[in-house]
Amino acid sequence: MEKKLPKVYANKIDKDVKNNKRVYYSSFDEKKEDVRSTTVNTNRPNLDGKTVPQKLYAIFHGPNYVYKADVTLKIKGRNVNKKIIGYNTQNIITVDNEVIPIADIEDINFSS
Repeated sequence: MEKKLPKVYANKIDKDVKNNKRVYYSSFDEKKEDVRSTTVNTNRPNLDGKTVPQKLYAIFHGPNYVYKADVTLKIKGRNVNKKIIGYNTQNIITVDNEVIPIADIEDINFSS
């Protein structure tokens, strides 16, 4: 009950293959300057004169937000530095899995 499998055609490789070197290292002949930027884009949205929900929207929908935002929250008269990762209409959530009600936040700004 043994079945024979069909033979697979495989072409012989007679030459030295350097596909990856040609694609990834195309500047062998001439030295080119690296055009990648080494500076981080620090353009932050302007938060002056906005309410807390408007500031949260600006932070999370800004061009620099990827995963977490370093912010300083003013809660009941004291400043607290937190890394926030999400929000909804009532709460924000931090990296430490802490839920903070937006109603308790008096002001929010980016950390220095």
